[in-house]
Amino acid sequence: MTLLSSHPLDIDHQWRARAAAVIPHGMYGHQSARALPAGYPQFLPRGEGGRIWDVDGNEYVDLVSSLAAVTMGHGDPEIAEAVGRQAALGVTLSLAHPLEAEVA
Repeated sequence: MTLLSSHPLDIDHQWRARAAAVIPHGMYGHQSARALPAGYPQFLPRGEGGRIWDVDGNEYVDLVSSLAAVTMGHGDPEIAEAVGRQAALGVTLSLAHPLEAEVA
């Protein structure tokens, strides 16, 4: 689905409407899109280092540091390459993976 607009958050608002129609509370997990202010972006298609971009093209410093990005930033080439190697071998294999013990 491609959405085009000229308002700074119009594309985000269109995605919000779509998500509200197909995802409980319009967001994954325990969160609710209803709690987000109208001017707060909900959809972020990319990140690089400590920066993120919303679907409307606005750039932000990622002060939330979503999950692993808290330590490595977004889009680190070494991590992306390692994830690609592992994805080719399988991701959810039903039992424990040796990497769990190695990382722990």
